[in-house]
Amino acid sequence: MMPQWTIHTVIRQAWRSFASRIGFAAIAVCLIAMVSATCGYLEAGARQNALDEETQLTAAGQYVYRAQARDENGSGLIPAALCQKLNNVQGVKSAMGIGAYQTATVRKAPGEHITYVPVTGNPTPILDASQPLMQATTIGDSDESTNETIGDIIMDAALANRLGITDGTRLQITVGDQPQQLGEIVRVHTLDAQTRGFADSQLIWSQNAPIGMVGECVAEVTPGVDEHTARELIATGLDDGSGTIISISTLLERDPNTRSPLERFRTRNTRWLWAASGMVCWALLFIPLLFRRHEFALLRSVGAGSNPTALTFAVANMLPLLAGHIAGCGWMILVSLWIHRNPLTEPWLAAAFIGASLLTSIMLLMVGCTILARGSITRFIHNRL
Repeated sequence: MMPQWTIHTVIRQAWRSFASRIGFAAIAVCLIAMVSATCGYLEAGARQNALDEETQLTAAGQYVYRAQARDENGSGLIPAALCQKLNNVQGVKSAMGIGAYQTATVRKAPGEHITYVPVTGNPTPILDASQPLMQATTIGDSDESTNETIGDIIMDAALANRLGITDGTRLQITVGDQPQQLGEIVRVHTLDAQTRGFADSQLIWSQNAPIGMVGECVAEVTPGVDEHTARELIATGLDDGSGTIISISTLLERDPNTRSPLERFRTRNTRWLWAASGMVCWALLFIPLLFRRHEFALLRSVGAGSNPTALTFAVANMLPLLAGHIAGCGWMILVSLWIHRNPLTEPWLAAAFIGASLLTSIMLLMVGCTILARGSITRFIHNRL
């Protein structure tokens, strides 16, 4: 009885089989790279388009909601403290309460009609999606150099630029008839409030303590939270038990029949392309193996068992699979750079796609080689003759 082949023998024979068909292997590598790169690029493109559209809509305020409640005199009915507490609710990214609008005069631009808007909570990430939570000084903070009371106001960058005001500038402003409530000296923080439509008028925002009532509470939920859940979070957070009817609307008008980019991405047709890529790459190598079954019989006739025989041919064909997928990953990245002029947003996901295709083709190759290796030696040789 002939001894079974060792793993060392299997690897050596697999390398010999691969080297004897180096021309075929080179062609297989090119074809595999082309298939995996094409499928990977289509999937990466679908993902990139969805991410870009989602980013644009998020920046425009698709997850921002406005809760309003006023009496017949226009006074706010939403407790400012409850709006402030929304910032601590899981699923809410940030929230700000908007008080009564007042007229204001900037001493540097006395002829300009400025509207002063007192706000509570975290206004900066709502007014401008690119801004983090403003680390402003506490309302009524004191400047150690002058012992003056310093307040903080937020101004749209376009308005500030037109008035010749830069970020960090200290201004003297007059609010209504009682400017002493906030002090005359304020520090300016500029941001881009145009994208979300908060700069339609000449507004300045002042971050105040959460005291009293506000007429509007603007909240931005975490991206991905659906509209029904968002409305429930906001309504529950603002419920003070008084029975006040609060109207909640979206900042951006939505077509109820239009799915969001994330929903379209979850149901995209390209999500199974990794499996299709793996099957095509496997077929490119396995179909030629069907015409080499006499070689399976030859190895078994010289003492190799069915498992070592299957492993020998599987390993020999794994090398083109591995090289082809690595080349395909590189081609996919280069094509993306060449077409979009920008690298992929999440390159590790593209690499994971290529890896899934590779593992699929290897698994199918192992199964196919095992089936071929367990066939009849006599029948293989007879068919060859």
